Amino acid sequence: MNILFVTSNNPFDLFTGGNQRTNLLLNACAEKANVDVIAFSSCQEKRGLNLIWSKEVETPSTGRLHKFMQLCVAWHPSGLATLNRQKQKIIDEACKKKHYDYIVIRYVHQAIECGLLKYKKQLIVDVDDTPYDAKMRDSLNVKTYRNKIFYILTAWLSKIALKSFVNQVHVCFFSNSIQAKIYRSPLLPNVPYYDVNIEDIEPHKIVPQRLMFIGDMAYSPNIIGANHFLKHVFPMIRKRFPQVSFHIVGRVFDESLKEEWMKSGAVVTGFVDSIIQEYAETECIVVPIYSGGGTCIKILEAMQMMRPIVTTQIGFRGYDDFFTINEDIMVAKNDEDFVNAVSLILSCKELQKEMSLNAKRKYEQYFSKQKFFDIVWKHLT
Repeated sequence: MNILFVTSNNPFDLFTGGNQRTNLLLNACAEKANVDVIAFSSCQEKRGLNLIWSKEVETPSTGRLHKFMQLCVAWHPSGLATLNRQKQKIIDEACKKKHYDYIVIRYVHQAIECGLLKYKKQLIVDVDDTPYDAKMRDSLNVKTYRNKIFYILTAWLSKIALKSFVNQVHVCFFSNSIQAKIYRSPLLPNVPYYDVNIEDIEPHKIVPQRLMFIGDMAYSPNIIGANHFLKHVFPMIRKRFPQVSFHIVGRVFDESLKEEWMKSGAVVTGFVDSIIQEYAETECIVVPIYSGGGTCIKILEAMQMMRPIVTTQIGFRGYDDFFTINEDIMVAKNDEDFVNAVSLILSCKELQKEMSLNAKRKYEQYFSKQKFFDIVWKHLT
């Protein structure tokens, strides 16, 4: 079996959850087939994989007329992204030289951008964030009302386009169980990338009253979440627990943002060599996510590390079928709920232990790497 794996990021750069999922999907394909890789980013060839392209391709500039045309076709799969003819040409040339049983890519918009709909019967797409979620997230980051209206309109129309797209291709994987049901497609859950030894996360390593939020701080939902937590939640927690500390772990590219967070009382660690150590020293994981799509990998990482979690309803989205609120995880409806949940966890060691054990058992049942691989393999037939 021959597979062409197409990606716009470096599948061997594992600094973000998105890249880790790309790497897992690539490895799952490589277990069952001969895999050629086209990466529209700079990366080095790995053993067992044939890297036939590894170079960035320029994205054409667009203007107001292009946005208007995009809005007109937003209901159609072709409207989910702008075709990049250079990427299309590179892929078409590869397909002329060799027959591929399947073409695998992450994200619908990248499939459209690369002109892959013509290979729809061979096409396997890992949707992860739906176009609706991505466009609604973009609407939060624009400065003008015109652009905000544009993104909201195209977001709603993209639901029609995505349904048509899913019905045309070989298979689409969704990481969110609710979306998988809506589009009648297989669930391919997010799973933590790193393996953990139990001795690395023993309870005696916990630093009392340490909270942590971990993630790539170039991702806007993480920035919004950290800002909101520091402004509205952390001050109230600190009134109840004066010795509490809040650590932000992950790459931070904006120095002014880093300084602002530190002035608000956060310990901004930035990128670390071992996230396992950071989890081991943390008493409670907070996941203040208020926007975004897919499912939040931070939830599963914390369960794998046996640390109790407090998150929002958005952060918990997609896990309803697997975990029970107040038994496996705390889910806050508002800021006051968030403060109360964190306070309860910090005050009760027995609750910490019970919740961590409950969550770990269910995590191992539903979210192992083997489960991920089995689902991918099932559709490579």
